[in-house]
Amino acid sequence: MAACKPGGEPGSHAYVQACNAGYAAAGVRGVSIVISSGDSGAHGRTDGACATPKTLPDYPTASPYILAVGATQLVDGKPLPAPKSPVCKKNPLGVKPCAGGGTEVVCSPATGALISSGGGFSNVAARPEWQSTVVQKYLKTTSALPPAGAFNATSRGYPDVSALGHNYPILAGGRWIAVDGTSCSAPVFGAVIALANAARLEAGKKVLGFLPPAIYKVAAADPTIFNDITQGSNKCTENGCAASCTGYEAIAGWDAATGLGSPNVPKLVAALAAL
Repeated sequence: MAACKPGGEPGSHAYVQACNAGYAAAGVRGVSIVISSGDSGAHGRTDGACATPKTLPDYPTASPYILAVGATQLVDGKPLPAPKSPVCKKNPLGVKPCAGGGTEVVCSPATGALISSGGGFSNVAARPEWQSTVVQKYLKTTSALPPAGAFNATSRGYPDVSALGHNYPILAGGRWIAVDGTSCSAPVFGAVIALANAARLEAGKKVLGFLPPAIYKVAAADPTIFNDITQGSNKCTENGCAASCTGYEAIAGWDAATGLGSPNVPKLVAALAAL
């Protein structure tokens, strides 16, 4: 992020504008930027106790020039019947086997996760045309929103999409541990985009580059490309679920907790490759 500094210190409007210009330039050059939506709900890490009634959008995830990825988790998970990966076969955590199904909800301490998936509305960026239809529908459909004045209902909403972000086994210091985070879900979604770009290159096409318009386009054409998440919220923070915390609930369609939902990988790859 230091490269964004010219023109302003981190947190300033000049800094945000410099970063956004860089993100936009990267998209034109064929780079797809995928960033995690944050791990502390709608109030963010700077207000983990929800001391202020206002929600605090994260940056750069609220930038309109990146694809923001939230996190989901499985409840009532069903074991994978025939695991093929070494980790799933070995089950090194020894607690739960790799899941092959279950009910997907917003990743939150309220449902046993270590993080609360970030989401909300920018205080800086206007709402992009490519998400206008779904965000307007969301705001008209749900009444489960923070109080008026606690968020900017006219601006860019995030996350755009989600992926599983709970109970990832990693090897750290010679031992296996389970971790949660949108820092897990975002790279996973990035890998899906890599598959789509590989298919496009094989077909003699250019890589996707600036990604959000394409994501919203294929979702509008076929909503089953994403698994719609309709349970849970991002009202909690990493610190817990204080009564003063506000946020956004998952509903049918786009929402400010999970975006369009989690990917049906084969369908999403095929749709992006066909553009």
